[in-house]
Amino acid sequence: MTRASLTLGGMGPAPVRAGEVERALIGEVIRDIGERLETTMVTITHDMQVAFRVADRIAMLDRGKIIAEAPPEEFKQLSDARVQQFIRGEAEGPLSDQPAEDGAGSGEASGFGR
Repeated sequence: MTRASLTLGGMGPAPVRAGEVERALIGEVIRDIGERLETTMVTITHDMQVAFRVADRIAMLDRGKIIAEAPPEEFKQLSDARVQQFIRGEAEGPLSDQPAEDGAGSGEASGFGR
């Protein structure tokens, strides 16, 4: 039997509505699956608390391009206003204000392009 070297997964809206205990459990399950399968897990989520719990590295996309990438603790400290808006879950800010042609996805956020 051949093992997968990469496993993809996404988290739909139900986990976003889940309470803290359920979200923590989801994170533990995701990490446990990766360890048991001895595989790289790619999880797509808008829930930053789950992402911070399960990820070895976090990448953020804006308009289809990676704008930031770093380990969780470093990701939290990135100075890019778009990253900070997303972490805080704010509706208003550079992500909602910026037109597509103003450099989104330039990779200029610290932590990306190393």
